[in-house]
Amino acid sequence: MILLGAVRRGLGSLGTHRRCAVLLWLCQAVLAAPVAALAWSWWSRTAMLPETDTLLDSFHLGVFLELLDAGRWQIVAIGLASLGLLLATVPLSALLHGAILDALAHDDPRPWLERCRRSAATYFLRFVAVAIIGGFVTLIVIGLMVLASMLVVRRLPVAWHPRWIQLGLVGIAWGYGLLALDYARIQIMLSGSRDALRAWCAAMGFVARHPIATGGVGVVFGALFVAALSLYLAISTVLPANTTVLIAVAFVIQQGFMLLRAGVRVGLLAGEVHVSQIMEPAGIAPIPWPDGQMAK
Repeated sequence: MILLGAVRRGLGSLGTHRRCAVLLWLCQAVLAAPVAALAWSWWSRTAMLPETDTLLDSFHLGVFLELLDAGRWQIVAIGLASLGLLLATVPLSALLHGAILDALAHDDPRPWLERCRRSAATYFLRFVAVAIIGGFVTLIVIGLMVLASMLVVRRLPVAWHPRWIQLGLVGIAWGYGLLALDYARIQIMLSGSRDALRAWCAAMGFVARHPIATGGVGVVFGALFVAALSLYLAISTVLPANTTVLIAVAFVIQQGFMLLRAGVRVGLLAGEVHVSQIMEPAGIAPIPWPDGQMAK
């Protein structure tokens, strides 16, 4: 019943909290714009070369690698911009999750943008800290699981496909880490805790104690994401992109998918907030704003 209620609340949030999805999509689009502009600039000039004619019909790895080698300095610039994008993801994610989680968990008559600004500032440092702790612990766990699986798969028959076993274990560890990170953020927001390490440990225990409720919500919204991705890939495969108009259409479809992905993410967070509020209601307390007022 808890899982069902969490899924219903998550799906309902796609309509009631659509502004959160738009905010998430917009921030991601603005952050990715410099990398996209550099990649578009490189490809626009590269597409004029006669060697690229074969890529209009089908992808050819050898030709593509030669094009990468010919424009190595532009590729370096794209790589550096991508690295900057990756580094900016942690603080931006902390700001966005502070704003979105507060909107999902609390009813407040304040203007929506004002609430987003205040909640993002309130939780920013704690969310950055818990993301760093969570990422570090998850990478250690993944490394240990890979080492352990390498010892185990040596004793298994070839038919067991040890690489798939290792990928499965890595996927489980990664998924567990992502769930723990979400519930650590929710724990910090609902309880007002300032101890990021304690919140992370509590979240790991919470996910372990309630695997059906926490994992079930993740599986349902993960399946929605996979369905949306499959539809997008199917359309992209059928739709050619060899004219300016078709490229523009492909771009609009891509951004539609990105907006849908943001909506699925907001729905997942709403479901996780529901699970936290139902399973551990004792830890919920009003959160003080920076000016001393209370969020309801």
